[in-house]
Amino acid sequence: MTNRYETHGSPEGQYQPDSNNQVLLNKLAITDVDEMNMVELELLGQLYEKVLAEVTEDQIITVADLMEWHRSWLGNVYDWAGRERSVNMGKGDFHFAACAFCSLCTNSKVIV
Repeated sequence: MTNRYETHGSPEGQYQPDSNNQVLLNKLAITDVDEMNMVELELLGQLYEKVLAEVTEDQIITVADLMEWHRSWLGNVYDWAGRERSVNMGKGDFHFAACAFCSLCTNSKVIV
């Protein structure tokens, strides 16, 4: 991949102006990759604490749970956080689950 994120179409594929197509369009107007990495990492740590405090050992994790966690993690950063993804995305050589697969999972109730 040539960009930090590879996307094709939709709001998820827009880049922050002045970021050299390296930082996705965000509510914080961050243009620096390292700064965005730090913001996302800090917010992920906060999410881990919340989830580990709330989820029980026998709890069934649903797609709705995952989407809510994603919204809780990145909702203050990206407009599309917590929504069903409509584009294929990845970072570097790592590709996230294909959006077609995400759509199938969204129609399911439980993560197996």
